[in-house]
Amino acid sequence: MDAPSALAGLFKALADPSRLRLLRLLDGTELRVQELVEVLGLAQPTVSRHLGILYRAGLLRRRREGGWLFYGVDWNSGRLSQSGLGESVRKRLQDAILGPDELDRLDRCLEARAARSREFYARMAPQWEGLRAGLEIEGLQLRLLGGVLPRTLDIVDAGTGTGALLPALASAARQLIGVDQSPEMLSEARRRLEAAPVPGVRLLRADIGQLPLADDSVDAVCSTLALHHAARPAAVVAEFARVVRPGGAVVLSDLVEHDEEWMRSEFAHVWLGFAEDAVASWCRSGGLDRIASHRLNRRRSGAGRLLPDLFVLCARKPVDSRAAEPMFTSVEP
Repeated sequence: MDAPSALAGLFKALADPSRLRLLRLLDGTELRVQELVEVLGLAQPTVSRHLGILYRAGLLRRRREGGWLFYGVDWNSGRLSQSGLGESVRKRLQDAILGPDELDRLDRCLEARAARSREFYARMAPQWEGLRAGLEIEGLQLRLLGGVLPRTLDIVDAGTGTGALLPALASAARQLIGVDQSPEMLSEARRRLEAAPVPGVRLLRADIGQLPLADDSVDAVCSTLALHHAARPAAVVAEFARVVRPGGAVVLSDLVEHDEEWMRSEFAHVWLGFAEDAVASWCRSGGLDRIASHRLNRRRSGAGRLLPDLFVLCARKPVDSRAAEPMFTSVEP
């Protein structure tokens, strides 16, 4: 398609209030058709038709995850970026394009994603260690620590769960903060710490997407197998980047993108893993750089079901040329 025709198609796709509302909803959040139907209060065929027009115009991306199809918008790629209109359109859409009822329904929709995970953890917290052992994540703690040199650091374990990672991180920490939203999981973490005390540890109940920490206040944020339970994983990564000091690191570990639907039903996963390139892109959007990733291969469990591979990704907040050398190493073996 030549440039004039592409530009005409772009403006035609934007020339509808419902399609503009769809773009606003998908700004920073991937949603399924049924979720968009619930938020906008439109019929499913109408929503699908508008999504098709936006997709063909190069304004949306589609991503299949298991049996679900997610839509999203990337303002820095596709025809919006090529035309130079991306940021301008995004800024305009942020100005009251959605009503309070629609914003409320969006919040409820995203909350429903997280609620199922919270209910799962509340139910499974007392037996989590046995369940976790079946996930075969031995060696993961050492890989995570590959991003942090042993020295006096302020470290956050985001999504600490039962606190299994806290003893491993303690050797590098002056202050160690375990954060989790589940009171049941934090109770198990407290029991662990009472049985084998770890100095300098604080446990906080909070959403990892809204950390109760100041900007540039810690040296590192580590997060293990928590991102796939987040309603807005890209926003969580941005939050990790916010609280890390210049020269500090965000060290993430999660499942690679996969199609094991049983993990959604049995473990209440919101997302079936992530493409490492996507997580790296979220890090860059959050202002992080020097991104390095390593993949850990998995084995089949005793039940014969395939467990997805893991990745460990380390990214750093830039420092100026006068700052000291960064405190973190690569996660490469």
